[in-house]
Amino acid sequence: MEILTDNWSDLKVLAEGSHICYRGISKEDILIDTFEHVIRDKRLIAATEEEVLEAFRKEFKQLHFRAVKNCKAERRKYGMDL
Repeated sequence: MEILTDNWSDLKVLAEGSHICYRGISKEDILIDTFEHVIRDKRLIAATEEEVLEAFRKEFKQLHFRAVKNCKAERRKYGMDL
């Protein structure tokens, strides 16, 4: 967890830019969820700093992609797809 806290200012950049909410989920929410997923990943206990940061970036991308896809699926389901 120290690796993430030491690099938090760099990791926050992932949530910058768009302020779109996906079904009430913002990029900041995804950033916090990513933090929780990575600190609980037992495979990263003995990982190097670079491995932890890469895992964080990968997990963020996956969670963001999932949030966008879920939002689009819900919009199609209720006929709100533009």
